[in-house]
Amino acid sequence: MHHDDLHATTGATDRHCRGIARMKYVLVILASYASVWYLVGTLIRGRLADIAEGLRHRPDAPPPGQYLREVEAHARRAHRHYSLFVGTLLALVLALLCFWLG
Repeated sequence: MHHDDLHATTGATDRHCRGIARMKYVLVILASYASVWYLVGTLIRGRLADIAEGLRHRPDAPPPGQYLREVEAHARRAHRHYSLFVGTLLALVLALLCFWLG
């Protein structure tokens, strides 16, 4: 193998390794946002279901369906805001951990 061929092969390998390293960060970030989106959504829906169930036992409260319709927009906004905030923090921490480990 000629000396120039060796450098050409090494350069291609280096670019390939850098591409894999970048892909690792992209996957960590996507997994962070996806898992937080799912977890926050589950928590918000569970809490709303608990509140709606509690409304059934109060005669002075609105019907649960009406309450859920009235807070739906607020719940969606809270889901989006909390998911973005916590997802960003988790992605940052995990990306730094990946960088530190290797």
